[in-house]
Amino acid sequence: MVSGLVYRVLLPVCLTAGCVLRYNCFSLVYLVILLLLPLFPESSPASVKGNAGRVVKAVCGLSLLFVSLQICFQVTLSTLETSGHLQPGYNCSTWERALRQLGLESVSGSDPGSVLRIFSPDVVVFLVGLTIWILWSRTHTQE
Repeated sequence: MVSGLVYRVLLPVCLTAGCVLRYNCFSLVYLVILLLLPLFPESSPASVKGNAGRVVKAVCGLSLLFVSLQICFQVTLSTLETSGHLQPGYNCSTWERALRQLGLESVSGSDPGSVLRIFSPDVVVFLVGLTIWILWSRTHTQE
């Protein structure tokens, strides 16, 4: 009951928030998953090992990939700035626009609200997907 409610209510709300808070390719992936969610059945022993379980695993994997990409990008930019290869406040024009459209934005010099807007959707979607996955595995292991 609880896992189905989380799957049918909380996951779509988090995916919607991930799409609304920022506009980039990462959000487009969340939108596609959000539109596909009604096609998959709720939690049952067969659906957990079937398509619905694969969707939850894909949500976890993709959001973890997006968080990892964002962290690697921020560490790389920070390292390049401290080593003097990039000037603070740089503008790489074409590369910067392409990376922003992909979903990778520099947070150096940004206000805390922007940093939260950039990182929180992926982290929240990962945590909700992981929660659903854990709830489903515990529920259906006991049956």
